[in-house]
Amino acid sequence: MASASLLVRAAAESPPLVIGAYRLAIASLVVVPAALVLEHRRSPLWARARVPVLQARAAIISGLFLALHLGAWITSLSYTSIASSTVLVTTTPVMLTLLPARWRGDPLAPLAVVGVLAAFAGGAMIALGDAGIDPGMAFGDALALLGAAAMVGHRITGRQLMRDGLPPLTFLAIIYPVAALSLVAVALPLGQPLAGFSAETYTALIALGLGPQLIGHSALNWALTRLSAVSVATAVTGGEPVGATLLGILFLREIPTITQTLGGVLVLGGTYLVLREEPGWSVPGEATARRPGDSNWRREG
Repeated sequence: MASASLLVRAAAESPPLVIGAYRLAIASLVVVPAALVLEHRRSPLWARARVPVLQARAAIISGLFLALHLGAWITSLSYTSIASSTVLVTTTPVMLTLLPARWRGDPLAPLAVVGVLAAFAGGAMIALGDAGIDPGMAFGDALALLGAAAMVGHRITGRQLMRDGLPPLTFLAIIYPVAALSLVAVALPLGQPLAGFSAETYTALIALGLGPQLIGHSALNWALTRLSAVSVATAVTGGEPVGATLLGILFLREIPTITQTLGGVLVLGGTYLVLREEPGWSVPGEATARRPGDSNWRREG
């Protein structure tokens, strides 16, 4: 997933919302047929197609959150650095800890509070440092934070749906097309072209769809059936910013500033404290034990 930032820059000929739409559409071309074929082995087509109305509605909402996440984050890369953007967009676990315990699954431990404060201090250091360089970079930082907030909604709704019994592959087969169409619906009125790009741009778009989206994002959604939303989000925070920053240095010569580096260390360190205080992972085999319609959530740990 760390390669996503580099691939977005490689596809910069295409508008940001169109990049996100292509990324999701290409992943949909694989996920939707796979869901139809693989899930058909478990139940007849007519039975499988009957996704409960409430689940379908929640999946659509999750897809809209995903569209907002990608749209905001990809756009942020047009204004700010890869280092700032990836550090701030992966503050999702910190934002998750601020949710009510009944949504998050567990009470917030005292050390996790320290982690939250450290992460926010690091984010503020990055934003203020970038604003001193260029006000436009601060706007890009704000977009990255909006992308992180949208990912919170996507993670929470997705986790609840799959814990309710909706198969992960079916979930992905709904949210990817919904998110792709949503971005297209916004891009068209804005006059953003959907085609006419170079071969290099199309290659980068295909790589985005097959790599970070199909493999990376799909794996994270599957992980939500076994782990807490905070653990899954922290797995991204622990690796993506570091990997993306290193790739940016190697291929684009984007050297992080001192404030970006120090702020990033604070964000990653604070996120580590949040992860340390996670009560535990769900027991394998219990992930889908909850039947649709059950009134109480199974407690993690």
